[in-house]
Amino acid sequence: MKRTVGIATLVGGLLLILVPRFILPVCEYQGYQPMHCSDTARAELYAGILLVGAGIAVLLLRRPGLVLGALLTAIAVAAAAFTFPEVYGYCKSPKMPCNYGTIPAIRLIATAAAVTTLIASGFSIKQLLRKDKS
Repeated sequence: MKRTVGIATLVGGLLLILVPRFILPVCEYQGYQPMHCSDTARAELYAGILLVGAGIAVLLLRRPGLVLGALLTAIAVAAAAFTFPEVYGYCKSPKMPCNYGTIPAIRLIATAAAVTTLIASGFSIKQLLRKDKS
């Protein structure tokens, strides 16, 4: 379970890095002038880097308490990544690529990462409680 969640978190972080720039690029990377969505793309880059770090930590750490800390960090980063489009803004025109591509993809990735790590956190807490009783 730990390995699967670590890899899923790592992939989620990589997708947060790649989607706004290469896969479903925001307006700036499609030839339009820099707009609010460019700020959101930069914020998602940093959130993706942090999520990759949390995924690596989940994969490498051995102690259940530290793994739980990395999972909770990943949940917080995914929640922040979900809210970044509202905080930094994006193009309100439905004809702009960020509005119909990038922002929904970012929210989907962030939600999937948060749900996956939340479930794993539950299992990690259960494991810690079981270890305390024995």
